[in-house]
Amino acid sequence: MVSGALGAMILLSRRKKALAVVVLAISGLLTSQIGLTGHNEAARDRSAKHVAEAIRDNVKPDVPFYSVMGYDWTLAFYLKRHFILVQYQDEMSFGIQQEPERWVPTIEGLSKIWATQTEAFAVMPAAVFPRLQKLGMSMKIIYEDSQHIVVSRL
Repeated sequence: MVSGALGAMILLSRRKKALAVVVLAISGLLTSQIGLTGHNEAARDRSAKHVAEAIRDNVKPDVPFYSVMGYDWTLAFYLKRHFILVQYQDEMSFGIQQEPERWVPTIEGLSKIWATQTEAFAVMPAAVFPRLQKLGMSMKIIYEDSQHIVVSRL
């Protein structure tokens, strides 16, 4: 955009107004297109729509789904379901007070609950997965990317 503006200024100094407007318009259009292309790449990092699409067929509505050490609003929206929060409260603290059964205070607590269930799912930041493995949780990865790991109970 800066190059286009400089070019338009040079053209204006040479009294070529119409060409200056065209150069400025084209540089604005190209700048917008480049910016929008970059936004599409960044949007994937800000939404879990692609995660929901990848796991939707594996996730059963009546099976518990845990959100470990975080909560992704977009994943809950796209899966159209509630999560049981694990070692996370933040803005959900009022809701946890209202429905304490939808909260597990620690990862160790999840490990104990997980062992008693025949089926369950969990989503977590990728960095948390090794901690759950160290606790001996029986898990199968059903989705993984640089930010999320989704597992099911084996």
